[in-house]
Amino acid sequence: MKIIWNENPLKTQVFLDDKEKEEFKIKLKNELNEYGDQYDEELYMEYIKELEEGEHNGDCICYAMTCFKCQAEDMLGINTIKGLSKYSAGAISSAFRKNGKIDGAIEELRVPFSKEHERFQEWWIPHIDRWNKDREEAIEWLIVYNKEHFSKKENRRI
Repeated sequence: MKIIWNENPLKTQVFLDDKEKEEFKIKLKNELNEYGDQYDEELYMEYIKELEEGEHNGDCICYAMTCFKCQAEDMLGINTIKGLSKYSAGAISSAFRKNGKIDGAIEELRVPFSKEHERFQEWWIPHIDRWNKDREEAIEWLIVYNKEHFSKKENRRI
């Protein structure tokens, strides 16, 4: 297994060799059988695609849908966003949409929500403190992630 860490942690790539792909296929078949579902090659290919080029995009970042990347990583026993809460992951997702580099995303997250925010709406008031806490946690997590994965230029293997 080769993991290529991306500046945007939600887009980290996971590549399996042929043997690992076969093992993953067996795990998927077993899991589907456990729930009474039939194996589907298209579903298998979707999981592989998510591992290799997908982005965490579901419950893990507060979107009301299943994240295929999380499911595939779970079957492999890995978690490329370990320790990141879904609320902070949502903040990171938003920050990277505005600025594609990790330093820019961190700077974006440093701008707190407030009544002076350019897009402020009244309904935000009861949520602002929690949102800012989530942003602070996201900044701390990204700083550790950046040091852990980009202090050396080579890709890490597990």
